[in-house]
Amino acid sequence: MDVFKHDHVYSAFLGDNFNLQQTIASINNLAFNEQVAKISSGIEHVKQCISLLTSQNCEEFFQRTSKLDDLYQELQFIQIKSQNLYKTLELIKAKLETPYHQLLKQINLISRLQQTCDLLRKMIRIMHLSKRIYECNLEAFRHENEQTIYFKEIVKVSQYLNEVDMIINSDEDKLLFKLNLINKDLQQIKLIKTQLEDDMEKLLIDGIQSSETNTIGTALQVLHNLGLLENTLNTFINDKCIAIEQAAIVNLSIRELKGSKLSNAQANSLRLSLRNGIKAMLDSVTLHFNQTCNIVRILRKKRDHLNQTLLIEFVTDNELILNNFWNRMIHTLTVVIGNQPTAFKQLMEMDYPKVLPLFLDFWKIFSHTEPDIGNEKSLRGVILNFESAYLSNSLSSLFSAVNRIFNDARASNKGSTNFKVVSVPSERDVDSLIESINNELSYVKVDSQLLNATCKNVLKTINLFVVKCEHLAAVDGDSTQVIGPFTSSQRHNALIVHILNIFGQQIEKTLSIYSKTNTMNSDLDKAQASIDSLILTIFEPLINSIQDAIEAIISTMYNEDYNINSTTKNEEVQCSLYMKELTRFIARVSQDYLSQFGKCVVIEKRIWQMAATTIDMFLLHKCLITPVSDLGRKKIAADFNQLELAILPISERMGDMGRSYKVLRAFKTLLFLTPEEVAKSETLGNPIPYHLILFYLISNFAPEDFRSPQKILDYSLIRYIKWIETSTNEQRFTLINDTLDSYVKQVRKSQKKTFAPIYPVLVEIMKRALNNKSIKP
Repeated sequence: MDVFKHDHVYSAFLGDNFNLQQTIASINNLAFNEQVAKISSGIEHVKQCISLLTSQNCEEFFQRTSKLDDLYQELQFIQIKSQNLYKTLELIKAKLETPYHQLLKQINLISRLQQTCDLLRKMIRIMHLSKRIYECNLEAFRHENEQTIYFKEIVKVSQYLNEVDMIINSDEDKLLFKLNLINKDLQQIKLIKTQLEDDMEKLLIDGIQSSETNTIGTALQVLHNLGLLENTLNTFINDKCIAIEQAAIVNLSIRELKGSKLSNAQANSLRLSLRNGIKAMLDSVTLHFNQTCNIVRILRKKRDHLNQTLLIEFVTDNELILNNFWNRMIHTLTVVIGNQPTAFKQLMEMDYPKVLPLFLDFWKIFSHTEPDIGNEKSLRGVILNFESAYLSNSLSSLFSAVNRIFNDARASNKGSTNFKVVSVPSERDVDSLIESINNELSYVKVDSQLLNATCKNVLKTINLFVVKCEHLAAVDGDSTQVIGPFTSSQRHNALIVHILNIFGQQIEKTLSIYSKTNTMNSDLDKAQASIDSLILTIFEPLINSIQDAIEAIISTMYNEDYNINSTTKNEEVQCSLYMKELTRFIARVSQDYLSQFGKCVVIEKRIWQMAATTIDMFLLHKCLITPVSDLGRKKIAADFNQLELAILPISERMGDMGRSYKVLRAFKTLLFLTPEEVAKSETLGNPIPYHLILFYLISNFAPEDFRSPQKILDYSLIRYIKWIETSTNEQRFTLINDTLDSYVKQVRKSQKKTFAPIYPVLVEIMKRALNNKSIKP
């Protein structure tokens, strides 16, 4: 075998993937003599191998040969057994087959007998039911006006007919119709059923028209027994939808509306006709809808006589009957109204606030009857387009009223030399606009939703009025000057503010008449905010000029000498010259300028804010004055007293200035205290800010080698004051802390043994401020 494995010719015959064609092809590559020699040598070697294997396994071959004989004998024995078993099986089959066929015949016979008996039972039952039906003399009870007995009898007949239908439906092979014995009965039953169907349809209509619940219930019960309930209900709903459509078409067809335009003389008559037509249409819709609801309510109470199931459960989509009817009704009304002529739509748009209550009244009736079906929004959708058109016309009318009063103001002063100044609307014009707004609101107060929508229009009208007033405002130099007399530009702006103030007051008074909702309150706030914003916009340049002038006067306090001394005891100290000038200036602007704007809450608040700013400015400058002697502090105290007198013309109620006035009063009590006493004062932090008292102590009591915060920043006085006004508390305290650190370094550098007495006081106040978290922005 090793020879074959190592020879490329023989090894091809030993591979597992031996391929005869490929092996022949490989041998053909050799010479003919080599082919013959290779094949002959291979055959000889194979013979030797066979001979060797035979001789080595001769004994095993003999044993296997003897076993083959035994196996053959076993197979013969098995064959004999199999033949015997087959014969036995044939015998058993012969014994079982005969009874099986006999039993099968008996089963077929019994099945046919059972079918025959079942057919006979059905026939007998039909005959019995037919007799019962004949015994119910419906005509006799009907003519005798025995309604109660008549209703019971027709229910019985319908039950009998229902049972007959069930028997016939159970006859899948249709054999009952082939029985001559009951053929006439079946035909007669069919005629009775047809007659009963017609009678019940009439009875149902009569019951609906007379609203007789018992009559309707009986008719529905009978129709259910006859298997016609769902078809009858669907037909009834379809008829109601058609009736609603016809009622809408008839009632909305007003002869006077055939033309395309409406005359003013016909307006009132046409509006009345329109409302009467819509009312008649909705009355008809209400009637049809109530009839449908009545039927559904009866179906929810009546039960089937067999299994006591509610009749409503035998109707497909029974939970959506009324919902579907409502949606179809809304669609029908929408289509009919939408197909009306242009003149009708114009009339609806004009008379919408009178038409809407008719629909809302219908909704109230409907929601009381069926609270879980439909919604008001879908009903309003029928006339939603008219609501949009009405609101659009209402807005146009209000805008026209605004434009008219401004055009009238211009026209009445067309020959004036200063056209812009004299074109401000008068109080009569404002009254006219308010009357227009009030008319629009009173016309729509029948519905809160429409009232809210109209309030949106009013808000737009107010904004238009404000915008037009804004365009009239004077913005030249004369409107902001505070040196000379009250100019014509300032008088013009004061007149605009006066008109805006009156307009805002009347708007608030007008809207307060109506029951306010959250939406109306929001609209009122927006309207008042727009008016107040314009008033401030017009007034702000003038008040800023006054405030700038006050700041310029206060800043001249640094020209005063507060390091004064006197040998005379109890010498009376007068206030500074700049304070006298400030007092005269405030009195003059109050009389010549501010009083011209009248009583206006927004302006008063802005003036109070200016007064508070004046106090804050005064206190800051006073805290930065240095050096100050004891007599100089008396002069400062006189300035404090004079300031209260100076601001009286612009703020008679000092409390309106809030915290600023409290700081002024509290600060005045500290002027003659020592630094240690100041540090213990309960007014520090509340109301007096910590940074303000720190600046005051540094300016008034710090030694010469104590560098001030201004020197630390290396700012000019004006820049330093602006920085203090615009910086946060944290930035201010950081600067003061840097000032203290600078002083400590200076002391150590000069090798002094002690700090100035003011230093520990400042440190103590700083700690107190940190504990109270007052250095946060």
